[in-house]
Amino acid sequence: MDAAVEKRLEALERRVYRQRRALILVTVALCAVVTLSASDTVQVPEVVRTRQLLVVNADDEVVSTISANEAGGGRLDVLNPSGQRVFSAYSDEHGGWLVVAANDEKPAFVASSMEEGGVLSAYDAAGRIGFCASATRTGGRMGIADSTGQAMVAASVTEDGGALAAYNNAQQAIFGARATADGGRLELADRSGQTVITANSAADAGSLSITSQAGHSMFSARSTQEGGWLEVGNPAGQTIFAASAVEGEGWLGTYSRTGQPLFGAGSGRDGGWLQLYGRDAQRVFRAHATASGGWLSITSARGNDVVQAYTDHDGSGYIGVFAPDGQGRTLTPRSR
Repeated sequence: MDAAVEKRLEALERRVYRQRRALILVTVALCAVVTLSASDTVQVPEVVRTRQLLVVNADDEVVSTISANEAGGGRLDVLNPSGQRVFSAYSDEHGGWLVVAANDEKPAFVASSMEEGGVLSAYDAAGRIGFCASATRTGGRMGIADSTGQAMVAASVTEDGGALAAYNNAQQAIFGARATADGGRLELADRSGQTVITANSAADAGSLSITSQAGHSMFSARSTQEGGWLEVGNPAGQTIFAASAVEGEGWLGTYSRTGQPLFGAGSGRDGGWLQLYGRDAQRVFRAHATASGGWLSITSARGNDVVQAYTDHDGSGYIGVFAPDGQGRTLTPRSR
């Protein structure tokens, strides 16, 4: 066999080899297409383990991240188109946190879990807190703040019920209302925080008190099962007027600045009565109604009755005038 024939045979073998390889590749590709066409689901990994996952947009800019935080928990962050973080969710030793922020990354809304329950807060554009609500062991608690972040209104739940408070710009409590074991309690204070009005309710009674800035009682009223009671005081807190109603009978009295009685009037079983007192609290005049008519007595500074006038059981009148030693004269219709 000459050299020319051998060269043709070698070229032919190389061509056959290349054709066989191409045929094998086409066969494998056709099998793959058939396999994919016969399957309705795409195989995906069941678990992906990584320390950080970045999600990018069409411009290859990071818009979201999932990672582990320094506290040993997980963290999810979402960014706006400018790259500022506007949403975060993460966990720490207290529980979960959720933060929604403005485009300057200042928090606008924060929700978290604490040992006693959840906490919800809202902030203004300057980052100052304006609203906060939380859960405690006794119930809920809520606070509303002004533009400086100072609490102005607070509401909470206590063991006895609800409580509400309002504060002035100096952070003095000027209004308070709460439920108590016996009923309700209301307090109003002046701008210095001194309580000046107090009202209470109980199962069978209510009370109202007004005090001066010095804390002295100026007015008080209360009710009981037996009736009502009212007192008015002077700037020093000394009662100068009092009135009451007990078991259907009324009474009122006035007092001096030192607390000595000056005047008293009321109602009794047989009718009304009236009494006048001297500066030393000695009774000097007394008048009252009786079953037979009226009765009147004038008393000296020594406490002796020096004038008496009344209606006796027969309906007749009696007048008596007496000396300090008890000696005197009387006048009746039968006197001569």
